[in-house]
Amino acid sequence: MACREPNGSCGCKQNEPLVGLNDTARETDDDVWADDDEAGYSMKDQSTADLKRIHTKQGYLDGLTQAQESGLQQGFDEAFPKGAQLGIEVGRLLSRIWCYKDVRTDLFEQAKQDKITGIRIAIKQGVPGILSTAVILRSSPTILPRIF
Repeated sequence: MACREPNGSCGCKQNEPLVGLNDTARETDDDVWADDDEAGYSMKDQSTADLKRIHTKQGYLDGLTQAQESGLQQGFDEAFPKGAQLGIEVGRLLSRIWCYKDVRTDLFEQAKQDKITGIRIAIKQGVPGILSTAVILRSSPTILPRIF
C-alpha cells in the first residue's frame, strides 16, 4: 500500500521496500484472505491431514463418552441399593406418622362420643352429682360440645 503523498516523498514505513521477500511473497503477504495451508501442502497431503484430524477427534470423543458411561453405570450400581433402602425407610416413617395421626384423631373422637353418651345415660338414670358435672361441661363449650 502506497502513501498518498503526491510525489511519494513520505517517510512512513509503508514506502520502505520489504527486505528479503520476492514479488510473490509480497503479494501473498498483502492478501488478507490468503490461505496459509495452500503454500506448503498438496491437495493429497491436506486431505490426509484432515482425515487424521477428524479420526483423532472422533476417537477422543468416543473414548470420553465410553468413560463417562462406565462411570455413570458404576455410580448407579453403587447408589441404587442405598437409595432404594432409604426410600423404604422414609415410606415406613411416613405411613407411621399418617396412621398415628388418623388413629389418634379417631380415638379422641371415639372417647369424646363415649363420654357424651355416658353422661346422657347417667342423666337419664338420675345418678347423683351428674347434673352438676353436666352443667360444668355445658358451660365450657371448648371441653365438650353441647350434650343436650
